[in-house]
Amino acid sequence: MMRCGKKTREGEQYSSEEAARLAGIAASHELGHQLLHLLHPFGQKHCLMNPVPMFAYRAWAKQLSAKDCALGSSKEMTPGAHRFHYEQP
Repeated sequence: MMRCGKKTREGEQYSSEEAARLAGIAASHELGHQLLHLLHPFGQKHCLMNPVPMFAYRAWAKQLSAKDCALGSSKEMTPGAHRFHYEQP
């Protein structure tokens, strides 16, 4: 069982298999930031890029729907919504 953050998640526990599946979904969220430069569409519960509330990954994942939150469906979900700025030394 995965025990990290159990108190934060109101006692929610995950089996190893579920933890691996949820970690993959969370990694997809992070890749959306890095590869597509997507932002957080706060309050849009169907969007993968909506932040996980209080580390409750199971509840977050159950609400996700690609049909209800397609790429480009909002400003935040549009590739290139965030521009990284790098300063050369």
